Amino acid sequence: MQIKKIYSKELFYNINMTSNHFIEKLKKRTKVNDCNSMLDEYDFRGFINDNTFEIQSIPHSRRELFNPILYGKLSQNKETTQLSIKMECKTIDMFFLILWCVICALFSLIIYNKSLENANLKILIFVLPGILLIVINIFFALVAKINFRDAQERIENILYDK
Repeated sequence: MQIKKIYSKELFYNINMTSNHFIEKLKKRTKVNDCNSMLDEYDFRGFINDNTFEIQSIPHSRRELFNPILYGKLSQNKETTQLSIKMECKTIDMFFLILWCVICALFSLIIYNKSLENANLKILIFVLPGILLIVINIFFALVAKINFRDAQERIENILYDK
């Protein structure tokens, strides 16, 4: 469950515009179909309905790994409009993360098997796969944090007319 907290984020905003006005502003910055041509002029790609949207930030550096999907919902009462956004990594990214953990575990088993033949390798059982697992997961978490922050900034640019 802790991994899910690292690779997802929830945002809530009270905005000073109608939900229709926000949706129109979001549509101007979102490529509706998923084709990769001419995406440089857009901030997002995905689908937008009347009060909900499912979009993904288009990375300017073309880094697609751990680029979040934004699920948004607008609700409007008499005075304000509430925007709730849930950002999550794609399923394929989570699969890639789990696959990396499995590879490290298999690497650990191989080292353990070899250490039974050679007593000098016992220290590597815990150190090498653990270090690889920690370093790569920290790298993945940093990439995800950068991509989540980038997507949040783009939404806030729309909200605050930047």
